[in-house]
Amino acid sequence: KENDMKKIIVSILAFSISTLSMAYKPPVGESKSVSVEVQATKEEIFKASKRALALEGYQITSSDLDAGVITTASKDYRIDPSYADCGKVMGIDYLKDKRTKTTVAQNIIIDENSLSIKSNIQGEYKVGSTTFDVTLTCLSKGLIEADLAEKIKNNLK
Repeated sequence: KENDMKKIIVSILAFSISTLSMAYKPPVGESKSVSVEVQATKEEIFKASKRALALEGYQITSSDLDAGVITTASKDYRIDPSYADCGKVMGIDYLKDKRTKTTVAQNIIIDENSLSIKSNIQGEYKVGSTTFDVTLTCLSKGLIEADLAEKIKNNLK
């Protein structure tokens, strides 16, 4: 009987966890990007951006001054719900759960006197068993980008 009870409990637990992944409600809308005016040349903004990214621990994967583009690899970045929306399960925000892991990559577009930043946020909810992991769609609320834009501006001074 004890073995039967264990099987029932394991079955209920497995069903509950699989229901969590099926109940995933991804966020609706678009990620916010940030565009700011900066009183500096394209080259000055480009250099300041590369410095700011390095100081924030981003690995630059490509940068092209002529095109005015810098992209980074994803880095681990613990995000709370004020920074992004990665969806909910049964009304509970995934970002409030410590088992949710997030990474962020940056894309910066630079012109004379302006820069635009768009973050690519990815999330993963790990329950412990890979069978029940959920890949999350995350939409930025623009705060990471605004913070990075300020750091780039500070590097121009």
